[in-house]
Amino acid sequence: MDSVARFRGARLDIRAVPSLGKGEVSALWLSMRDVELILHVDTDSELYREQIILHELAHMILGHDLQETGSVAQNSLLPDLPAALIQGALARCRERSRIELAAEVLADLLAKGLSASRVPSGGEPLKFSEVFG
Repeated sequence: MDSVARFRGARLDIRAVPSLGKGEVSALWLSMRDVELILHVDTDSELYREQIILHELAHMILGHDLQETGSVAQNSLLPDLPAALIQGALARCRERSRIELAAEVLADLLAKGLSASRVPSGGEPLKFSEVFG
């Protein structure tokens, strides 16, 4: 994750948000001046959490910068953030566009690379948190 932070020129902040996941949104990536913020559904599944985070990291690596699109109401979950920032993040959630598919393919490749690079301890692969913190 340090490599992605250096590449993006901002620190990464990844947080579980209990109110996400009640609809179609499992994660949001918000790119701000000093921080790349990933908000993801609060889940007990380590594998699901890993895939969500890798998908959002893939958007960063591929340069899928957020853009204002369509008319989405201001999200009451994050009232202090600009509407355009939230609109861009939510616009990616609406359909399986080429951008979303590219991010998913890269996330899968990153997961495969992580799996191959994990050193077994007692026959079990290392956890995502042991690789990414």
